[in-house]
Amino acid sequence: MTNHKIAVVIVLYGLSYWEARRIVCRILSQQNSTDLLVLVNNNPIAKWLKRLSAISPRVFCIESGANIGYCAGANTGADFASGKGADYVCFLNPDVQIGINFIDSLRQSILKHPKSIISPLILLEDKKTVWYAGGWYSPLFGYSRHNFYRKKIANVHIVTRKTELASGCCMVVPVSVRQKLGGLDSDLFMYYDDQDFSQRAMRMGVDIIFDPEISIVHDNQSSKFNSLQAYYFARNPFLLIRKHTPAIYRPLSWLSQFAVVLPRNILRLKDVEAGRWYFIGLWHGVTGHFGREKRLS
Repeated sequence: MTNHKIAVVIVLYGLSYWEARRIVCRILSQQNSTDLLVLVNNNPIAKWLKRLSAISPRVFCIESGANIGYCAGANTGADFASGKGADYVCFLNPDVQIGINFIDSLRQSILKHPKSIISPLILLEDKKTVWYAGGWYSPLFGYSRHNFYRKKIANVHIVTRKTELASGCCMVVPVSVRQKLGGLDSDLFMYYDDQDFSQRAMRMGVDIIFDPEISIVHDNQSSKFNSLQAYYFARNPFLLIRKHTPAIYRPLSWLSQFAVVLPRNILRLKDVEAGRWYFIGLWHGVTGHFGREKRLS
Protein backbone atom coordinates (compact mmCIF):
# COMPACT_ATOMS: atom_id res chain seq x y z
CA MET A 1 0.00 0.00 0.00
CA THR A 2 1.24 3.47 -0.87
CA ASN A 3 2.44 5.75 1.93
CA HIS A 4 1.38 8.87 0.07
CA LYS A 5 -0.39 11.42 2.23
CA ILE A 6 -3.92 12.13 0.96
CA ALA A 7 -6.05 15.14 1.87
CA VAL A 8 -9.77 15.35 1.07
CA VAL A 9 -10.92 18.95 0.49
CA ILE A 10 -14.63 19.80 0.73
CA VAL A 11 -16.10 23.27 0.18
CA LEU A 12 -19.25 23.86 2.25
CA TYR A 13 -21.96 26.39 1.52
CA GLY A 14 -25.59 25.22 1.65
CA LEU A 15 -25.34 22.21 3.97
CA SER A 16 -26.79 21.90 7.44
CA TYR A 17 -24.58 20.81 10.35
CA TRP A 18 -25.96 17.28 10.31
CA GLU A 19 -25.48 16.90 6.55
CA ALA A 20 -21.87 18.07 6.86
CA ARG A 21 -21.30 15.82 9.89
CA ARG A 22 -22.58 12.82 7.95
CA ILE A 23 -20.01 13.17 5.16
CA VAL A 24 -17.22 13.86 7.67
CA CYS A 25 -18.02 10.73 9.68
CA ARG A 26 -18.35 8.67 6.52
CA ILE A 27 -14.86 9.68 5.38
CA LEU A 28 -13.28 9.14 8.79
CA SER A 29 -14.80 5.65 9.05
CA GLN A 30 -13.06 4.51 5.86
CA GLN A 31 -10.61 1.66 5.68
CA ASN A 32 -7.13 3.20 5.29
CA SER A 33 -8.83 6.56 5.69
CA THR A 34 -7.63 9.95 4.54
CA ASP A 35 -4.74 11.58 6.38
CA LEU A 36 -6.34 15.03 6.34
CA LEU A 37 -9.90 16.24 5.88
CA VAL A 38 -10.02 19.95 5.10
CA LEU A 39 -13.40 21.73 5.27
CA VAL A 40 -13.69 25.22 3.80
CA ASN A 41 -16.81 27.09 4.93
CA ASN A 42 -18.09 29.62 2.37
CA ASN A 43 -21.23 30.34 4.41
CA PRO A 44 -20.50 33.00 7.06
CA ILE A 45 -23.94 32.44 8.60
CA ALA A 46 -23.06 28.86 9.58
CA LYS A 47 -21.32 29.06 12.97
CA TRP A 48 -20.99 25.35 13.66
CA LEU A 49 -17.78 24.52 11.79
CA LYS A 50 -15.64 24.22 14.93
CA ARG A 51 -17.92 21.44 16.14
CA LEU A 52 -16.83 19.38 13.15
CA SER A 53 -13.13 19.92 13.82
CA ALA A 54 -13.68 18.51 17.30
CA ILE A 55 -14.64 15.13 15.82
CA SER A 56 -11.05 14.18 14.97
CA PRO A 57 -7.57 15.73 14.93
CA ARG A 58 -7.48 14.85 11.22
CA VAL A 59 -10.29 17.34 10.52
CA PHE A 60 -9.25 20.94 9.79
CA CYS A 61 -11.81 23.71 9.30
CA ILE A 62 -11.20 26.99 7.48
CA GLU A 63 -13.59 29.94 7.63
CA SER A 64 -13.43 31.94 4.40
CA GLY A 65 -15.57 34.70 5.90
CA ALA A 66 -17.77 35.07 2.80
CA ASN A 67 -18.95 33.14 -0.22
CA ILE A 68 -15.67 33.37 -2.12
CA GLY A 69 -16.84 30.76 -4.64
CA TYR A 70 -16.13 27.09 -5.07
CA CYS A 71 -12.89 27.63 -7.00
CA ALA A 72 -11.30 29.99 -4.49
CA GLY A 73 -12.55 27.84 -1.61
CA ALA A 74 -11.08 24.69 -3.14
CA ASN A 75 -7.78 26.47 -3.73
CA THR A 76 -7.75 27.65 -0.11
CA GLY A 77 -8.27 24.10 1.12
CA ALA A 78 -5.66 22.65 -1.24
CA ASP A 79 -3.08 25.27 -0.24
CA PHE A 80 -3.68 24.39 3.41
CA ALA A 81 -3.35 20.67 2.67
CA SER A 82 -0.12 21.24 0.77
CA GLY A 83 1.24 23.16 3.74
CA LYS A 84 0.44 20.15 5.93
CA GLY A 85 2.52 17.90 3.70
CA ALA A 86 -0.18 16.30 1.54
CA ASP A 87 1.02 14.54 -1.60
CA TYR A 88 -2.44 14.28 -3.17
CA VAL A 89 -5.59 16.36 -2.86
CA CYS A 90 -9.02 14.83 -3.47
CA PHE A 91 -11.56 17.55 -4.27
CA LEU A 92 -14.93 16.11 -3.22
CA ASN A 93 -18.43 17.56 -3.46
CA PRO A 94 -20.38 17.40 -0.18
CA ASP A 95 -23.52 16.09 -1.94
CA VAL A 96 -22.16 12.59 -2.60
CA GLN A 97 -22.43 9.13 -1.11
CA ILE A 98 -19.21 7.17 -0.72
CA GLY A 99 -18.68 3.49 0.04
CA ILE A 100 -16.62 2.09 2.89
CA ASN A 101 -13.71 1.36 0.52
CA PHE A 102 -13.61 4.77 -1.15
CA ILE A 103 -10.29 5.99 0.27
CA ASP A 104 -8.71 2.55 -0.04
CA SER A 105 -9.70 2.50 -3.73
CA LEU A 106 -8.18 5.97 -4.16
CA ARG A 107 -4.91 4.74 -2.72
CA GLN A 108 -4.88 1.76 -5.06
CA SER A 109 -5.54 3.98 -8.07
CA ILE A 110 -2.81 6.43 -7.04
CA LEU A 111 -0.40 3.52 -6.85
CA LYS A 112 -1.19 2.68 -10.50
CA HIS A 113 -1.35 6.29 -11.77
CA PRO A 114 0.94 8.32 -9.48
CA LYS A 115 1.40 11.32 -11.78
CA SER A 116 -2.14 11.54 -13.15
CA ILE A 117 -5.38 13.31 -12.30
CA ILE A 118 -7.97 10.67 -11.37
CA SER A 119 -11.78 10.76 -11.36
CA PRO A 120 -14.08 7.87 -10.38
CA LEU A 121 -17.25 6.41 -11.81
CA ILE A 122 -20.14 8.61 -10.63
CA LEU A 123 -23.66 7.21 -10.49
CA LEU A 124 -27.04 8.83 -9.95
CA GLU A 125 -29.06 8.13 -6.84
CA ASP A 126 -30.58 4.90 -8.14
CA LYS A 127 -26.99 3.53 -8.26
CA LYS A 128 -27.78 2.04 -11.67
CA THR A 129 -27.49 5.09 -13.92
CA VAL A 130 -24.24 6.70 -15.05
CA TRP A 131 -23.67 10.41 -14.39
CA TYR A 132 -19.94 10.47 -15.22
CA ALA A 133 -17.70 7.86 -16.84
CA GLY A 134 -15.06 10.09 -18.34
CA GLY A 135 -15.87 12.78 -20.87
CA TRP A 136 -14.65 15.42 -23.27
CA TYR A 137 -14.64 19.16 -23.81
CA SER A 138 -14.71 20.71 -27.29
CA PRO A 139 -12.79 24.02 -27.51
CA LEU A 140 -14.20 24.40 -31.02
CA PHE A 141 -17.83 24.43 -29.86
CA GLY A 142 -17.26 25.44 -26.24
CA TYR A 143 -19.17 22.70 -24.46
CA SER A 144 -18.53 19.33 -22.78
CA ARG A 145 -20.17 15.93 -22.46
CA HIS A 146 -19.96 13.04 -20.00
CA ASN A 147 -19.55 9.59 -21.54
CA PHE A 148 -22.59 7.29 -21.14
CA TYR A 149 -24.53 10.10 -19.44
CA ARG A 150 -27.79 8.70 -18.00
CA LYS A 151 -27.15 5.28 -19.52
CA LYS A 152 -27.85 2.21 -17.40
CA ILE A 153 -24.53 0.87 -16.15
CA ALA A 154 -25.61 -2.69 -17.00
CA ASN A 155 -25.89 -1.70 -20.68
CA VAL A 156 -22.46 -0.08 -21.19
CA HIS A 157 -18.87 -1.32 -21.19
CA ILE A 158 -16.86 0.71 -18.69
CA VAL A 159 -13.11 0.28 -18.20
CA THR A 160 -10.24 2.27 -16.73
CA ARG A 161 -8.81 4.55 -19.41
CA LYS A 162 -7.45 7.97 -20.24
CA THR A 163 -10.07 10.64 -20.75
CA GLU A 164 -10.19 14.32 -21.65
CA LEU A 165 -12.35 15.55 -18.79
CA ALA A 166 -12.02 15.06 -15.05
CA SER A 167 -15.07 15.63 -12.88
CA GLY A 168 -14.94 18.34 -10.24
CA CYS A 169 -17.48 16.30 -8.26
CA CYS A 170 -14.54 14.07 -7.31
CA MET A 171 -11.05 14.71 -8.63
CA VAL A 172 -7.73 13.46 -7.21
CA VAL A 173 -4.78 15.70 -8.09
CA PRO A 174 -1.10 15.24 -7.23
CA VAL A 175 0.09 18.31 -5.33
CA SER A 176 3.03 18.59 -7.74
CA VAL A 177 0.60 18.73 -10.70
CA ARG A 178 -1.61 21.33 -9.02
CA GLN A 179 1.43 23.51 -8.30
CA LYS A 180 2.42 23.28 -11.95
CA LEU A 181 -1.08 24.12 -13.22
CA GLY A 182 -1.79 26.84 -10.66
CA GLY A 183 -5.02 25.55 -9.11
CA LEU A 184 -8.60 26.24 -10.16
CA ASP A 185 -9.41 29.52 -11.90
CA SER A 186 -11.17 31.71 -9.31
CA ASP A 187 -12.51 33.97 -12.08
CA LEU A 188 -15.01 31.20 -12.80
CA PHE A 189 -16.29 31.40 -9.20
CA MET A 190 -18.20 28.12 -9.65
CA TYR A 191 -18.93 25.68 -12.49
CA TYR A 192 -16.79 24.81 -15.53
CA ASP A 193 -13.69 24.75 -13.33
CA ASP A 194 -13.12 21.06 -14.10
CA GLN A 195 -13.29 21.65 -17.88
CA ASP A 196 -10.76 24.47 -17.59
CA PHE A 197 -8.47 22.50 -15.27
CA SER A 198 -8.60 19.47 -17.58
CA GLN A 199 -7.72 21.54 -20.64
CA ARG A 200 -4.72 23.07 -18.88
CA ALA A 201 -3.60 19.66 -17.64
CA MET A 202 -3.69 18.06 -21.09
CA ARG A 203 -1.86 21.02 -22.57
CA MET A 204 0.97 20.37 -20.10
CA GLY A 205 1.04 16.63 -20.81
CA VAL A 206 -0.71 15.47 -17.62
CA ASP A 207 -2.85 12.36 -18.07
CA ILE A 208 -6.44 12.30 -16.82
CA ILE A 209 -7.58 8.83 -15.76
CA PHE A 210 -11.15 7.64 -15.41
CA ASP A 211 -11.07 4.75 -12.91
CA PRO A 212 -14.34 2.83 -12.37
CA GLU A 213 -12.68 0.78 -9.62
CA ILE A 214 -13.58 3.86 -7.54
CA SER A 215 -17.26 4.80 -7.50
CA ILE A 216 -19.47 7.33 -5.74
CA VAL A 217 -23.12 8.39 -5.94
CA HIS A 218 -24.10 11.95 -6.81
CA ASP A 219 -27.01 13.23 -4.69
CA ASN A 220 -27.89 16.16 -6.94
CA GLN A 221 -31.63 16.45 -6.32
CA SER A 222 -32.71 18.87 -9.05
CA SER A 223 -31.86 19.34 -12.71
CA LYS A 224 -33.38 22.85 -12.65
CA PHE A 225 -31.15 25.93 -12.42
CA ASN A 226 -31.79 28.51 -9.69
CA SER A 227 -30.62 32.09 -10.31
CA LEU A 228 -27.09 31.48 -9.03
CA GLN A 229 -26.60 28.37 -11.15
CA ALA A 230 -28.23 29.90 -14.22
CA TYR A 231 -25.91 32.90 -14.17
CA TYR A 232 -22.64 30.95 -13.97
CA PHE A 233 -23.76 28.23 -16.37
CA ALA A 234 -24.52 30.94 -18.94
CA ARG A 235 -21.43 33.08 -18.34
CA ASN A 236 -18.54 30.72 -17.73
CA PRO A 237 -18.39 28.94 -21.11
CA PHE A 238 -17.32 32.28 -22.60
CA LEU A 239 -14.30 32.46 -20.28
CA LEU A 240 -13.26 28.98 -21.37
CA ILE A 241 -13.67 29.98 -25.01
CA ARG A 242 -11.43 33.00 -24.44
CA LYS A 243 -8.81 30.78 -22.78
CA HIS A 244 -8.86 27.62 -24.88
CA THR A 245 -10.31 28.36 -28.32
CA PRO A 246 -8.08 29.87 -31.04
CA ALA A 247 -9.32 33.34 -32.00
CA ILE A 248 -10.18 32.28 -35.55
CA TYR A 249 -12.69 29.71 -34.25
CA ARG A 250 -14.27 31.79 -31.47
CA PRO A 251 -17.22 33.05 -33.57
CA LEU A 252 -18.21 29.39 -34.12
CA SER A 253 -17.87 28.69 -30.38
CA TRP A 254 -20.00 31.70 -29.52
CA LEU A 255 -22.61 30.66 -32.09
CA SER A 256 -22.83 27.21 -30.49
CA GLN A 257 -23.60 28.81 -27.12
CA PHE A 258 -26.68 30.47 -28.58
CA ALA A 259 -27.74 27.84 -31.13
CA VAL A 260 -27.03 24.64 -29.17
CA VAL A 261 -26.48 25.32 -25.45
CA LEU A 262 -29.05 28.10 -24.93
CA PRO A 263 -32.12 26.12 -26.12
CA ARG A 264 -31.11 23.15 -23.94
CA ASN A 265 -30.51 25.27 -20.83
CA ILE A 266 -33.70 27.29 -21.22
CA LEU A 267 -35.58 24.10 -20.44
CA ARG A 268 -33.63 23.73 -17.19
CA LEU A 269 -34.45 27.14 -15.71
CA LYS A 270 -36.36 26.98 -12.43
CA ASP A 271 -38.36 30.19 -12.80
CA VAL A 272 -38.53 33.60 -14.47
CA GLU A 273 -35.92 35.08 -12.13
CA ALA A 274 -33.49 32.31 -13.07
CA GLY A 275 -34.18 33.16 -16.71
CA ARG A 276 -33.36 36.80 -16.08
CA TRP A 277 -30.03 35.87 -14.51
CA TYR A 278 -29.28 33.43 -17.31
CA PHE A 279 -29.44 36.22 -19.86
CA ILE A 280 -27.41 38.53 -17.61
CA GLY A 281 -24.82 35.75 -17.51
CA LEU A 282 -24.80 35.52 -21.30
CA TRP A 283 -24.27 39.28 -21.56
CA HIS A 284 -21.45 39.23 -19.01
CA GLY A 285 -19.83 36.31 -20.81
CA VAL A 286 -19.89 38.12 -24.15
CA THR A 287 -18.60 41.38 -22.62
CA GLY A 288 -15.91 39.72 -20.50
CA HIS A 289 -17.29 40.35 -17.00
CA PHE A 290 -15.89 37.52 -14.84
CA GLY A 291 -15.21 36.82 -11.17
CA ARG A 292 -17.80 37.06 -8.41
CA GLU A 293 -21.24 38.48 -9.23
CA LYS A 294 -21.87 40.30 -5.94
CA ARG A 295 -25.62 40.66 -6.44
CA LEU A 296 -25.98 36.86 -6.33
CA SER A 297 -23.56 35.92 -3.56
